[in-house]
Amino acid sequence: MDNHNVSHEKQDAASFQPTKWDMCALCQKNTKEKLQCPANARQTNQGSTYVTLAKNLTKFGECGALSPGILTRLDDGDGVEETFMKKKASFHMSCRLKYNTTKLKRKLAQIRDLIKLDKLWSLLN
Repeated sequence: MDNHNVSHEKQDAASFQPTKWDMCALCQKNTKEKLQCPANARQTNQGSTYVTLAKNLTKFGECGALSPGILTRLDDGDGVEETFMKKKASFHMSCRLKYNTTKLKRKLAQIRDLIKLDKLWSLLN
C-alpha cells in the first residue's frame, strides 16, 4: 500500500472523530502550549473570536484548504460559530493563527492568481 494514501486515510479518519472539547478544537492534540478560551476572555465582545474563526474556517473549506471533515466535526448541527460558543471551544494560539483573516486573504489571492494563470495558459494553447 502507498504510504501517501495511508497518511491521508489516517488524517481523514481523524477528521471524522467526535471533537473532544476539553482539547484544542482545531488540532485535537495535547501539547505544552496553553489553551485559550474566547468565552472566558475579559473582552466585551467575547464571541467575536468565534464568529471570525468560524467564517474563516468555512471559507478555507470552500477553497479546499481544510482537511476533509473538520467543519463537520466542529458543527453539532447549529453551525460552527454556535457550536464554538455552546461548547466554549478552546484553541492553541498557533492553531487559531493558521486560520486568521490575513492567511485567508493570502490563500484567496493565490487561488485568484492560479485562475488567471490557467486562463492565460488556455489562451496560449
